[in-house]
Amino acid sequence: EIAGQPDDNAEVDVTIGAGAASTTTTAGDLTVTGNLSVTGTDHVGITHASIWRLTTNTEGNHTPLASNLEEDDTYGNGTIGSSMTESSGIFTFPVTGYWLVTATHKGFNADGADDESTYVGMFLSVTTNGEAGSPTYSTAAAAFSYLPEMYTGAAASTSQKIIDVTSTTNVKVRFEVLCEDVDAWTEGSTEINTTHFTFIRLGDT
Repeated sequence: EIAGQPDDNAEVDVTIGAGAASTTTTAGDLTVTGNLSVTGTDHVGITHASIWRLTTNTEGNHTPLASNLEEDDTYGNGTIGSSMTESSGIFTFPVTGYWLVTATHKGFNADGADDESTYVGMFLSVTTNGEAGSPTYSTAAAAFSYLPEMYTGAAASTSQKIIDVTSTTNVKVRFEVLCEDVDAWTEGSTEINTTHFTFIRLGDT
């Protein structure tokens, strides 16, 4: 309910529901006095977020990582909204929208001093024709770590991509491991997030 017709620079009193008074200005500001409840899905905020991970160490190249994947389920884990689904390494979004996808890869040498210097990392690949019999994946983001000779530690790399998911049947993602030396390994764990993938819905497409 709008009280009166405003001039160009005037304020307008608006009544929402049973007596929750508010004022809006020509600049677009809205001030609400009282309680204002909003229902439905058309509101600002993150509606979906989840983290997946590799659960065990794996050697060499993978196109894509297709097994030993799970959603984070330990130590106070939390998700928002419906989770991603995964089948043979292919991740499907639960709803359309703009999604921020982050891929974190943790690699290490197999035998430390016995290995030569090498690199290992991960591609974040996207398809927009995932419903096809043979969908085409393109590398959308990549990050690699260098593992020096005689290096016995691990190294991590991270890449990100904002993906416009216009269709949950066509737009899908997968993660591919590439290493210079097949003795390089990708680290996984069932308890902590080492090699892992984060999916956050930012807003409507």
